[in-house]
Amino acid sequence: MDKTNTMGIKSMSVKERIVLAHDTSDEEVLCTLAKDEDEVVRQYVAWNKNTSVETLALLAKDENEDVRQAVAENENTPIEILTVLAEDKYWGVRHHVAWNKNTPKKVLVTLAKDENRLVRDAVTCNKNTPVEALAILAEDYIWYIRRAVAKHGNTPINILAVLAQDDEEFVRQMIAENRNTSSDILATLAKDESWFIRDIVAKHENTPTDILVMLSKDENPDVRDAVAWNKNSPTEVLVTLSQDKDSSVRKTVAMNKNSPTDILVMLSKDEYPSVCTAANKALKERRMKSQQKQER
Repeated sequence: MDKTNTMGIKSMSVKERIVLAHDTSDEEVLCTLAKDEDEVVRQYVAWNKNTSVETLALLAKDENEDVRQAVAENENTPIEILTVLAEDKYWGVRHHVAWNKNTPKKVLVTLAKDENRLVRDAVTCNKNTPVEALAILAEDYIWYIRRAVAKHGNTPINILAVLAQDDEEFVRQMIAENRNTSSDILATLAKDESWFIRDIVAKHENTPTDILVMLSKDENPDVRDAVAWNKNSPTEVLVTLSQDKDSSVRKTVAMNKNSPTDILVMLSKDEYPSVCTAANKALKERRMKSQQKQER
């Protein structure tokens, strides 16, 4: 950059320099703005995806924590700089390192032991967090951190099994909702004291047939309704639930695509109009599909 352009930048207002730091892709301009006296200008340089590695390295040593935090947030910041920032004295910087998708797994393991709970929580939000870090966080005294581990896609079955026994209901809830939860763990949660968790288990695609049969007899109508909704519920269960004392359960049976036609006919004569309507709608849809097949 020539001296004329440098003087031009210096004559700009702070607001104009901030806009320039945000919009420019010129390396020399960004390098100049990285040394600006205003920390907000430097922060926008640190956020800019066009900022060079050399300039990011300079800003990673900035005296202002918000600038260093912006460097940690930049998805183009190399792992060498992220590794250094992971030891920053300001928790906000470490927090953003934990979020960054490029942060090395060994650094995430270290941050999983951070003294600040928000940093540890950020580790659970990183899709690349390794099992070693999740194992550490599964024992965290903060319940919402354990809950985040319970829903993380990388959490292995053995850790999910431990968290299924957690004292905090919200943690067990996340285990019940996790698509990776095994049928054995779901069988355990199907006996949970919380009807809400049993309800989630009843809807889960991995819940075994024998567990669905058990839950179809649950004292809570919402749980039975969830079984009636599950596309994997066997015919005999749907037949039983079609005679449930709760009309909402019978209505859900009518809406289940796997309910036998003779059950739908029976439900079309139900004493509750909402059940009749659902059953008649299902019967109409089946007749239309049957006609379409015959016409082909």
